[in-house]
Amino acid sequence: MRAIISGGGSGGHIFPALAIADKIMEKEPDSDILYIGMDMTMEGKIVPEHGYKFEQISGRWFEKNPLGIMKLTSAVLKGIAKSRRIIRRFKPDCVIGTGGYVSFPVIIASRLEKVPCYIHEQNAFPGSANRTLERFVNKVFLAYPEATSYFKQPQKHVYTGNPVRKEFFTIDRENSRKKLGIPIESFHVLMMGGSLGAGAINSLAEGIIDWLKDEPEYSISFITGHKNYEDVKKSLDEKGLLENNHVSVMGFSDDMPDLISAADLIICRAGALSMSEINVAGRPSILIPFPWATDNHQYYNAKSVSDRGGAILIEEKDIDVNKIIDIIKKYKNNPEELKKMGDLSLSCSSGDATEKIWDHIAKRQ
Repeated sequence: MRAIISGGGSGGHIFPALAIADKIMEKEPDSDILYIGMDMTMEGKIVPEHGYKFEQISGRWFEKNPLGIMKLTSAVLKGIAKSRRIIRRFKPDCVIGTGGYVSFPVIIASRLEKVPCYIHEQNAFPGSANRTLERFVNKVFLAYPEATSYFKQPQKHVYTGNPVRKEFFTIDRENSRKKLGIPIESFHVLMMGGSLGAGAINSLAEGIIDWLKDEPEYSISFITGHKNYEDVKKSLDEKGLLENNHVSVMGFSDDMPDLISAADLIICRAGALSMSEINVAGRPSILIPFPWATDNHQYYNAKSVSDRGGAILIEEKDIDVNKIIDIIKKYKNNPEELKKMGDLSLSCSSGDATEKIWDHIAKRQ
């Protein structure tokens, strides 16, 4: 198969795209895959590191003012023109977009060139770009069934879930704990705010780590995000909170399968990719949506899982350290309730999303 894949701007768009690319290569090892993105964003670094060919086109974020609209229109038109040239040269069997500014001109170009094209929507509340692109594509792959109500052509919708790395389907709690040096008997909390971090979650984590200094039955892994790592580490160090060997603090980790596998309870934002990884792993969580996410989509992601009992939804305005600590203690002392939430979290996963996506693109449906 010859496939063009496009998506960028954040890991939530890039890693699902790479998971789809990996599935194509697994199914047909002689496939040729080209990734189209923007060089100045994350995909320009991540995609080549994963061994896929990469080409750059113009893309731009949306600004709600006349000059911003003019610049966006110009960037999109340039992106469409270059994408059409790339498509004519590469001659793909299909084109797949996973979101971000860059995927819009690529999907439009594939439609103009009459190449089968698909989009994947990672969130429960879809973005405006994908809502616009629906009319141009063969299928819309959905991570959450609730998203179908925000589109207009349900006959095109396929509920697949979010693509995640294959390592998440083979995780083992005991092996992960041994690998990470986490005591088997400890009640382990994983806290993370995404690759860029989250100030509110970082502040909450400091309060929980302060509590943990006198609670040897608990342990924590805390991912601060690159941007905040040095400041958070300095603050914790000044308070003497890094001396606890049950506390691990890092700026970023690419070992998420083991970190999620080792956790009894996870506290994090409600980004689509993180939530899908948590659900596939069957882990219970406290979800704190980023309140300024576009269209408040993280709230809808979190609500989808919390409504089914697989997570606890707490809005950022309602964060209270003592309240969160009480929840941690409650589930530590009630393992049956914790297991029930984990089982319901797993039930929110659709399984191997990449396999379902492959079934459709292989048949050009």
